[in-house]
Amino acid sequence: MNEQTTITQITSRSVEHSVLVALGHILKLRHSLPSPQVENILEIGPGIGVSLGRMRGMFPNANFDAMGFEPVDHHRRIVGVRNLVKDMRWSGAVPHDTKEVPTADAIAFLQERGLIRDDLNLRDQYVGDFFSDLPIWSEKIATYDLIYEQFGPIEKTRFMPDQEQGRARFRDGLDKVTSLLREGGAFLFVASRDQHAQAREHLPEAQYQMRHFINYKERHCSAVFKLPVAS
Repeated sequence: MNEQTTITQITSRSVEHSVLVALGHILKLRHSLPSPQVENILEIGPGIGVSLGRMRGMFPNANFDAMGFEPVDHHRRIVGVRNLVKDMRWSGAVPHDTKEVPTADAIAFLQERGLIRDDLNLRDQYVGDFFSDLPIWSEKIATYDLIYEQFGPIEKTRFMPDQEQGRARFRDGLDKVTSLLREGGAFLFVASRDQHAQAREHLPEAQYQMRHFINYKERHCSAVFKLPVAS
């Protein structure tokens, strides 16, 4: 698989910030998309909806779907989330020695900054095991302009005890996700160096192009673009 490398060296306080930088690069490449507008977005593993809130602000007219083990619920307990507590300390919202914050305070902090929203207006939520027979695999083939995963089920395959089984599951996950992309659409994901190497080897270069944006500690952020079919 051909890889065009555009590595941005940044000092980042979090993986989330790194991903947003990468998303900015993707937006500069919107000429690759089938239309000027990003119409359909899917987040895999949305958690409490922080990234969905950010993206809703960037794409106010897009249709947003989510897929995860549980429905998006930003009132879920988020006490002790390391990066969030760090952000609250750096901003002066809590004392510098704070290690945990009450859920209500954390939610208020995120809402004040537009990082958590009550108006996500999700079109569809697919709840269950990513690798199970969810309806999305038949309902949304070739639908999305942008799919995003961070610390989701595809990356977590690297923690499976049997490494070969984990690699096979990772490749299966890639096939599932790329089947949901429209021509010109992009899959933005954070994963290990080994997983990025697997992606380059597994996805056929005639159909996909990979751009590598960010190195963040042991993780890498890349985007896989689905190329238009030659007429």
